[in-house]
Amino acid sequence: MTRIDGDRDRSDDGEHPCPCRTRRPRARRHRRHRGISRAHLPGWQALGAEPHCTSPEGAEAFAAEAGARVHPDLDALLAAVDVVDVCTPTPSHPGIVRAALDAGKDVLCEKPLALTGEEARELARHAENVGRLLFPAHVVRYFPQYAAAKRAVDTGAIGTPAVRASSAPAPCRTGTGTPTRSAPAAS
Repeated sequence: MTRIDGDRDRSDDGEHPCPCRTRRPRARRHRRHRGISRAHLPGWQALGAEPHCTSPEGAEAFAAEAGARVHPDLDALLAAVDVVDVCTPTPSHPGIVRAALDAGKDVLCEKPLALTGEEARELARHAENVGRLLFPAHVVRYFPQYAAAKRAVDTGAIGTPAVRASSAPAPCRTGTGTPTRSAPAAS
């Protein structure tokens, strides 16, 4: 297992990567943005993977917790591993994914792959061109709460679900966006 994780609550440009606007204390506000690699770790451990990591900050703490080998930089890490799990702030995903693919590694990348659809499609094309696998980590459907919701829909325990789209960014804590359409949920 490879962990490349900034475990940071800011993007590379120093700005918080989420559009949330809350008044809660900073440490509490950003807790959910920190440590996605720790969510991936049990799956890798269940597979018997040997964890490796690199990070500008937090690698040593993660290594102590996970029994991982720390590498000083991305190049050193890529030379030591077979598969890469990218768990960094979104703006850094494309560069790390390209470097891993170019190093001949298959890649699992936390969602979203990139900040734009075009860049995500380019990463998918690049993976295909170099003959490597690229997996976006869209795993929410496997969370117990979502599996229970799907069972409730499948058994008719709840009515027909609908999707509400908004032209405004979804708020992180309160309020609603401006609805632009509603449609039955896809199965």
